Amino acid sequence: MKKLIIALLTAVMLFGCMSAIAEEETAGQICFEELGITVDLSEIDEKCEYYFSLDQQGVFRHDPYAALCYVTYYEMTQDALMQFIDAYNNASDDDEKDALQQILSFLSGTIGIILTSDAPDKQAMIDAVGFSFPEEEKIEVYEVGTLNEWHYYYIPLPIHDMLYIYDDPAIISEDYTEEQARADKEFVQNEVDMINSELIKQLQEGTFAEPIDPDEQLIGQVLEFESTDLDGNVVNSADLFKDNKITMVNIWGTWCGNCLGEMEELAQIHTRLQEKGCGIVGVEYEVKSLENVVDEAKEVLSSNGITYPNVLKPENHPIFSQFGSYPTTIFVDSEGKILTFPVIGAAVDEYEAVVDKLLAGENVDAITGTDAVTNNDNGYNVYVYDPDGNPVEKVIIQLCDDSLCSFQPTDTNGCASFKTDEEKVYEVHVLRAPKEFMADSKIYTTLDTYSDVTIFLERAE
Repeated sequence: MKKLIIALLTAVMLFGCMSAIAEEETAGQICFEELGITVDLSEIDEKCEYYFSLDQQGVFRHDPYAALCYVTYYEMTQDALMQFIDAYNNASDDDEKDALQQILSFLSGTIGIILTSDAPDKQAMIDAVGFSFPEEEKIEVYEVGTLNEWHYYYIPLPIHDMLYIYDDPAIISEDYTEEQARADKEFVQNEVDMINSELIKQLQEGTFAEPIDPDEQLIGQVLEFESTDLDGNVVNSADLFKDNKITMVNIWGTWCGNCLGEMEELAQIHTRLQEKGCGIVGVEYEVKSLENVVDEAKEVLSSNGITYPNVLKPENHPIFSQFGSYPTTIFVDSEGKILTFPVIGAAVDEYEAVVDKLLAGENVDAITGTDAVTNNDNGYNVYVYDPDGNPVEKVIIQLCDDSLCSFQPTDTNGCASFKTDEEKVYEVHVLRAPKEFMADSKIYTTLDTYSDVTIFLERAE
């Protein structure tokens, strides 16, 4: 096993002699609308031998606002990374796959964070976002620009976890000497320092604008639609909303584990909401024809005691089409006006409190739902779907704790399964998606117990 790891590690390091091939996103000007930053990366791209990417994470907090972009560095070229992943896909046994996934965790990492916030100063931003930096690291937070109440930052991160592999005697052999290890360690450190230094410079010279929060833009819009219920009857949104002070609109599907996981409690919430003059409307997102799912859908509703109305999601709707994760829940008034940020993922413990605040005329903070639901599989499952709810196979999924990452491809059911003896919160990443889909750099999390995580990929344009 050790010889295999050493041989593979040596092969990966040799890939570094190849010319760097940068992704389109790291060449020339890039505009990050949610960050409000336009930056030119062509100079860094020309200087960088290995592969780095800027992975926008979207809006992390709404009050205060915070949008993040992670800078990820791989100690290899993009071409080498693709070959590495292909080698994993074609590995003949579990030992070889374990070795490959362990090596990749050594040879990649986050080297910096680009961040936009309207918090009044650096410390308020750090407190609001929840960053925690050890004092001994002496991490510097660089303010690269301001615009009105907006502050734009860059935070270089230490890379100890990427460098310590070069100090491991186990990698030294006739083919890979201590001198080569020292040289590679120095090269990686120098290249990361260069990227961080150049990024600070290019960000300071970049263009700043008001960040665009796609969720906030929904507030105040009127949700209007016409659809059919499970019996094929035409239903109009105005009729669904007019008799309720507040209506909770819950978008779900029979194929969505997170949706089904909260269904029983939704029936109980609905009973209590009715007493307050409010209600729930289910919008069912089915990818098969109604005749193929109607019995299954009705059984789900009946077995969970659901009595509130359910309609099929209208196709090509300007608001519904913006949502790419399920369940998604929005709150509207009697005229259909959207009152809050959408809740992406399951947040069954929060829904009733949102309605109570709205009834009292209070402001409602953004709620972050979970993409995970408990299971009984003695492991963690990651399900990947396309925008229509169809499973996507051959997606490379990475599961990470504080010290090690594992990765698996999704099967024909869109599932990547990870067996582990330890139940805790893991980070989930989409390491590679098929070419017909957009890259997904969002960080997902499991529950602290065995659970399923659901991910939806956007199609490439």
